[in-house]
Amino acid sequence: METAVIYADKGIAERLEREFSAAFEVKLARSYEDCLAVTAASRAAVLILQAKSPVAGAQDLMCDLQLARIFPAVLFFEERPERELQYTATGPFTHLRSVEVESLFYRALGAGYTCTKRYFRTTAWKNSEGFYGGRTGFDEALKELLRGCTREEYAIYKKEYGLDLRDRGFYLYFWDFQYIEYMEHRSYKDIYNHIGSIMIRECRQAISQYNGGEGFYIDLLRLCIIINDLPLASEANKSARFEAMLQALARATGCKKAIRYLSKRVPDTDGLRDAYDAYAKEKGDAFFVRNKKIIRSSQLERLRRETELPVVQGVLDEITRLLRYDIRNPKLQKSLRRLYLEVLKPAMSYSLYYFSVAVLCAELVRLMDESVDRELLHVNLSPGMIQFSSIEEQYDTVSALIFRLQEQAGKKYKSKKSLILKAMDYMEENYGQEITVSDIAGALYISNVYLNQIFKSELNTSVIKHLITLRIEKAKELRADTDELIYCVAEKTGFHDARHFSKTFKRMVGQTPLEYRRGAQKNIVLDT
Repeated sequence: METAVIYADKGIAERLEREFSAAFEVKLARSYEDCLAVTAASRAAVLILQAKSPVAGAQDLMCDLQLARIFPAVLFFEERPERELQYTATGPFTHLRSVEVESLFYRALGAGYTCTKRYFRTTAWKNSEGFYGGRTGFDEALKELLRGCTREEYAIYKKEYGLDLRDRGFYLYFWDFQYIEYMEHRSYKDIYNHIGSIMIRECRQAISQYNGGEGFYIDLLRLCIIINDLPLASEANKSARFEAMLQALARATGCKKAIRYLSKRVPDTDGLRDAYDAYAKEKGDAFFVRNKKIIRSSQLERLRRETELPVVQGVLDEITRLLRYDIRNPKLQKSLRRLYLEVLKPAMSYSLYYFSVAVLCAELVRLMDESVDRELLHVNLSPGMIQFSSIEEQYDTVSALIFRLQEQAGKKYKSKKSLILKAMDYMEENYGQEITVSDIAGALYISNVYLNQIFKSELNTSVIKHLITLRIEKAKELRADTDELIYCVAEKTGFHDARHFSKTFKRMVGQTPLEYRRGAQKNIVLDT
């Protein structure tokens, strides 16, 4: 026996259950989220849904069904005043059960309610059966405001369609839902439109507590609300009412995978086009600020922090070093969190983000073997898609992958690579002292020979060459940034013979310490 899942108020659900139980195995759901779990578990053939506020939950459910490739026959209904139930249903040409489902729905509820089927067609559609909603001219007039129109055209639209626009300044609010294929759109389109019409109604209720406005769909997945500004003498009162309205709007459009954007205030209808253009440019920033209920154009510049590539590169170098030589070090997760949430997030730069992901992908893929699921490759690099994710989600993905690699590393990474890192740390702390390979190996409780072997096999260099390179790099920093005398620099970097220091510096850098200092001073003057 096929399964029917019902989500409705208790009294209605009981009547539906009694009627449907003769033909289906009936399962009751407790919420929109529960509907998905129950429908998926039972591979339900039928889904009966009542509109509950906020109806954004039904939008999420329909999307989740599509993504899970579950396509039951759906009947979606809302309770209206005067005990009326308005409903939409999937078409019988793709769901053979649809006619039976509608018949059982009438038999269950027809005695106590007026049941009216809704159709959503253009105004050119002539249909004597049931009730249809068509707002083509009204919606096109509002779309024309976003495209840009003259004052004369606006006056005509306002009079013709009775637009509730007060001409005292406006805000634009956009709800931009994640892209999905809508594989069965021909069958489900009335249900999508029914959900959409209720969402517009809930948005209009939200803005009515401020100063009203209009709402319309730009296309199937983008809703626009034009909010009339409220001219009040008290800015505090105005701000409080505005924030209350935004909270209600956020609730009405609170889908899991949607961008919610509020424009800056525009003084008149001429500015609506500019606000629309700004939305098209700025909605991509949603990836970096998805923790905000609503992205506000006026706040983006304040939230953005200029970040230079060397800052990002510095954190990446630290992460790369740990991945290669000490993957189990707790500092790795801390550095990763810093990269994503303290450097890339406030930078709001896709170029810096993509650069970082490319470096991490290359390093992680090198570490992976056949036993590791390459989840990192699930990161979608398309700007059109990734904006519906968030930098926090992508951080969680990479962090989880590294955590698994850390768990699997065990002795494999604990041996050679961690010893190399510890040796490097020892040299970093003591390069100014007269240390030898024996000192370094002794600090690690290993032999000189073994220490040199692992440096040669892993880094293709010797311990002493690495130490000398480190000392010269530190000397370059001192020569460029201070007026220290050559013999002082030599002493501070572990060269206790100034002549030997100068020869080594010239051999490795290509300049004497004096020539290098003059070049650094010249660059400072040019930069100034």
